[in-house]
Amino acid sequence: MQKGTRIGRPLLVTALEDPHLSKLFPTAQIQRAGGSLTGLARALKAARDRSEGRDRPVIVVVPSSTPHHVLMAVRERAERIVLAFTAAPASPLREASLRAALAFVDLTIAKDPAASRAAVIAGADPDRVACGLESVEARLLSEPVRGRDRTAALEALASMSLDLAHGLGFLGLMERLTPDRGVNVVNYHRVLPVEEHRLYGRPQMALSTPIFEAQLGVMRQRFGFTEIALAHDEAASGSVAVTFDDGYEDNYRVAFPILRAFEVPACIYVATGLVGSEDAAFWDKVASALFAYWAAGAKHAVPETLPPVCARLEEAQSVSEARQIITTVLSELNAMSPEERERAVLAAQALSDAPPAGRTMLSWREVEEMARHGIQFGSHTKNHVCLDEVSAEVAKAELLEGHEELRQRLPKDLRAPDSVALPRGKLGPFEEEDLRREGFKSVMTTEARVNRPAETGLFVHRRDGKMLTLRGRHHEGKLRLELTGIPDRLRRMLGVVAD
Repeated sequence: MQKGTRIGRPLLVTALEDPHLSKLFPTAQIQRAGGSLTGLARALKAARDRSEGRDRPVIVVVPSSTPHHVLMAVRERAERIVLAFTAAPASPLREASLRAALAFVDLTIAKDPAASRAAVIAGADPDRVACGLESVEARLLSEPVRGRDRTAALEALASMSLDLAHGLGFLGLMERLTPDRGVNVVNYHRVLPVEEHRLYGRPQMALSTPIFEAQLGVMRQRFGFTEIALAHDEAASGSVAVTFDDGYEDNYRVAFPILRAFEVPACIYVATGLVGSEDAAFWDKVASALFAYWAAGAKHAVPETLPPVCARLEEAQSVSEARQIITTVLSELNAMSPEERERAVLAAQALSDAPPAGRTMLSWREVEEMARHGIQFGSHTKNHVCLDEVSAEVAKAELLEGHEELRQRLPKDLRAPDSVALPRGKLGPFEEEDLRREGFKSVMTTEARVNRPAETGLFVHRRDGKMLTLRGRHHEGKLRLELTGIPDRLRRMLGVVAD
């Protein structure tokens, strides 16, 4: 699924006795280094000397039981670091060491889906996990390194600091002393299996299944769940409400069974005009088409109806590079008119012979089944139109028609009580009092902060589930820290936008 580059035969140094390595790295010259740290250091130095000037990348493979070997590989300037995940460490100190070391790991290999899930929960980057015995050599060498720079070092330091704060009880103290007591609302869009997540063109809008499960597990254990209608209720203070925006089909296929297992009274805000559509939303049409265009070799010239940045797909050598370019394209399309976006969709789809993206949104049957099992539904306008991009008349029609369609489709006890989530949190021509006069009891925002009982307005603050991760990796300490609301205050003071 990726193009890769031509390189010399890799030198693979391994502290792992695994007969399957030759299948995973079919062209590599394998050198066993033994299990000691000094033995690995000597082997890495020798491999680096042999590779110098010959374009032969040095790959090191270490087991998850010895995360300190990762730091040795960083020090000895290995081009790629692979961690073979066998089992989660038995002690909190080793768990913390592994989470920190994974900041530098380019690829985590797991023998089966269960091990892959465990690796992601332990802190592996879900987009850098390979499962099974297929050759991972080409994938590893085509992707840019995950981190050998200051960013990776800071990530590892943050990981260790969070685990230290947890171990010394500082996180618990912050949870008790935070001035922001109330209900946290955590919002999601898509929940995708690991392999789907890796190939999805809008990674900022999706969370991998293992991380979603892990987040819900921490929330249930430490905070408990509440309904979105109780976001400003004193009795619900300290708990978490869970919402979803847009109404993707994976909310039913992937997230719904997990929500039931954790007994989460979630609310899904659907764009009613997209429910039941066999077509994808414009952003997914473009992302799917451009990804297929890149994977096929980006052989055709990009038309002027697409943003010029699309031309960079011709040089992209990896999945991550292609995704970054596609993300930029979609950001530029969001600022265009609906007519310009539609022309861009057609232009993107004409670039490859791949079939167009299929159904990505919920069906009404799926909505009704989830509603019967405790999932509430609110409106996300009718056609997911950003209200500050259209006339006041169109904005009002989008707002009210989406809300009314839900009224007609679902009984009152199966929907969120007169609640709406506005696309991108934009009010458009409306003021709070306008929404109140239209009968809305709550309006979801995209502003991250804790909802306090003293607040009497319509607006409900929400934070994205991605904010609870550490650079896309699961970390319980990061989740707990964010839910104290203290980082929100610091970001507001510094004028920093949360991502």
